[in-house]
Amino acid sequence: MLLGVCVGIYIIFIDGESNITTQVDRAVRNNILFGKFGTCFLTMYQYVGEDGWFTLRNNPIEEEWNSDYEDISNSVKFFSELRDTNNATFLAELDDVLKGDLCQILYDGDCAYVKEEAKNGLLGLNAIIIEAVRNIKSTYDASDKSFEAKQEAMLIDSSFDIEWLYWLFAPPAYQILEKLLKDNVMIAIEQFENSNVMVVVIFSVCFALLVRIAWIPILRNFKRERLLIKKMFRSIPTHIAIGNSFIKNYLILNSDEILMSVKQRLAN
Repeated sequence: MLLGVCVGIYIIFIDGESNITTQVDRAVRNNILFGKFGTCFLTMYQYVGEDGWFTLRNNPIEEEWNSDYEDISNSVKFFSELRDTNNATFLAELDDVLKGDLCQILYDGDCAYVKEEAKNGLLGLNAIIIEAVRNIKSTYDASDKSFEAKQEAMLIDSSFDIEWLYWLFAPPAYQILEKLLKDNVMIAIEQFENSNVMVVVIFSVCFALLVRIAWIPILRNFKRERLLIKKMFRSIPTHIAIGNSFIKNYLILNSDEILMSVKQRLAN
């Protein structure tokens, strides 16, 4: 029984730790994703202005930009993983951010620009901006890198709307998502703490029952041996018990009420 309890406790601890690790990992990945999302968008100005001759994270901008672009292009997979939970409240709030009207969520519908583009949530916003930054980079890379080419790359159709879309909605939308994921971390920790209390109580009760069950035959043996010894001492003549200090002291200490008369005589 104790082995089964220990196995159950181990499973509970492992599951709880795994859940906390998963929630923390999701919160961290969300922040990293937003950082890469911003990198791909914001470095376009410097990329075009400096002809791509600068470094990012101590690596050529081309290499780092393509890596970040690939990650944000696969962000749908990350958002899909977030739905792997039984928390109905979280799922509803997640759908609001990913698919809901960001203008309504963030500004109560009072948006002066890109109101229509914001109606499809963070998923729609990501898709629009990802396509836009790729178009800017591709247009510039295919050009002769002249001043006119720089202007053309940065003034492609809807570039003004893309900037508004990013600055108005991307940071606050990701912040809402970050808060949801942080709340999930705290919920996971709280659940783990509650399960630990339950585990300690169950283990303590099972251990106490096991000890009690194990000690019953031991205590019975002690009592039986003690009764046998007392019966043996009853058959010892009094003058021998008085003359033997060991027997005398044992009888005085252990006779209790059963041999009270003998105990009183030995003590005199």
